[in-house]
Amino acid sequence: MTHPLPQTEYTCLQAILDALFAAAPRNKAMIEEHYRGKTAADFDFIEGVAEQLLRIIGGRLQGYVEDYAWTCRLMLQCEMQYRRAAAYENTRFEDVVSGLYSSAEDMRRYMRGLMLSQVLWRQHIGPLQVFAQDFLPSVKDAASYLEIGPGHGLWLARAGAALEKARLSAWDISPHSLTETQEALGVLGLERSVDMAARDICSSMPDGAQFDIVVMSQVIETVSDPAQTMRNIASLLTPGGKVFLNIPVRAAAPDHIRRWADEDAPLALVKDAGLSVRKTWLFGARGEDIGSQDGFSLVVVAVREA
Repeated sequence: MTHPLPQTEYTCLQAILDALFAAAPRNKAMIEEHYRGKTAADFDFIEGVAEQLLRIIGGRLQGYVEDYAWTCRLMLQCEMQYRRAAAYENTRFEDVVSGLYSSAEDMRRYMRGLMLSQVLWRQHIGPLQVFAQDFLPSVKDAASYLEIGPGHGLWLARAGAALEKARLSAWDISPHSLTETQEALGVLGLERSVDMAARDICSSMPDGAQFDIVVMSQVIETVSDPAQTMRNIASLLTPGGKVFLNIPVRAAAPDHIRRWADEDAPLALVKDAGLSVRKTWLFGARGEDIGSQDGFSLVVVAVREA
């Protein structure tokens, strides 16, 4: 079976695509669209992520493909609900907690479905790539690092590998998500300890908690109070500290409770929290010419001025 790859040496990605296309051949056209325009360097990066995924997956690839299909169906249902009613079925954070985050089985399937998307969807590949190749090299090795909502653990594993002397922390509202994170980090060989805690980023922050780096990917669209979330993040940063945000825009998902029309509203949240925006990127499923595309990612690097 041929795939839209520039060479044939991407064996880990090939294995994932073979399993996916065997189970759901109609995915092939969509994935080809997501890969369109990717360079050999891009595919080298994707192959590295795919290798990590296969280490985590072990002999369970078929199950992960089924979880990915399950996740896609949920997202399609959410999008259809929004188009019918101009609102998501879950409009309160409490509904998401009771309906998804509190279920070990559903969180397992959701996290594993999203894990595969890291090598399949342009709007998920792009943010991870700039995080690994642009952002992490700019971070001092001994930084104190917090990731909010680590989920499948791939981002935290990248940070741990790149920042060998950093103090690593991870917070998530779902203990089940932290379990998935811990298991992935173990498989990927992150041997030093990570301070993990089940915590709501909208609640009061621990006294004295300060970090040089805060990373939050695909979280702010799920929280009960985005403005308070950004103020809390600003309060957690040391002077000169940096935040890396990955924010879905016009994107349906079972834990999303709000839908921004464009990137202006989430950028305003960052600025209103007193943070200075330094860099932004946009990643759409069909390229960076976002236009009216649904489901694109806004990536923001911002700084708390000294």
